[in-house]
Amino acid sequence: AEHNRKQAEQARLEAEQARREARQASSLIRKQLAVQLHDTIAKDLAHIAIKAQELSQQAAPTPDELTALANQAIATSKRIKPTILQLDTESGRTNITETVSLVTKMLSTRNITLQNDVSENLDEQTTRQQALLTCLVIREAATNILKYAPTDTTASLEVAREPDGAITITTSNPISDTPANTGITGGFGLANLEHQITLHGGELEYSRNATRWILWALIPTDGRTQT
Repeated sequence: AEHNRKQAEQARLEAEQARREARQASSLIRKQLAVQLHDTIAKDLAHIAIKAQELSQQAAPTPDELTALANQAIATSKRIKPTILQLDTESGRTNITETVSLVTKMLSTRNITLQNDVSENLDEQTTRQQALLTCLVIREAATNILKYAPTDTTASLEVAREPDGAITITTSNPISDTPANTGITGGFGLANLEHQITLHGGELEYSRNATRWILWALIPTDGRTQT
């Protein structure tokens, strides 16, 4: 009886620790998303404002010009919701190593083991924009793994710095027949993620076969914005 009591107490302590780590991961994610909101949505809105001022100075803007501006505003509005859902007022330098550690702990709450391979000293070798986008990819991939991978399975994450300075992220995980009821309403979203990556000159690819989901992303070193 005493042995069973100790086992139950140990299980309770481990569950409490897992909940604390999950809350810590959630807090960091919200802080990082606040930075992402500033660097993406705010930039889009500034561009729209400048374009609107230019059109206001024209005698008669063409329908095509007005339609293009309206379409840009609509596209920006669609990206606001998934970001603001997890918004926090604090922000700071995004740390890739810390993000990997936190999502690893998050996945462990469903007994999903994340095997990770991250290039040495990666945080010191990335630009701020690279770090932001890399952590965004890692969080979104981990959110999907948490929702769709079966319990008691193993997923993999590789974050590598290429010779030209680009960052590649690759994840792979098994797929459950039915999504888990994790209480997560959604992450940033793959469509929004792809938009942000391609906007900065990167690439995002994802696919699934009968049993596994695979995601691959490339974050260039210069962070050049596509127009």
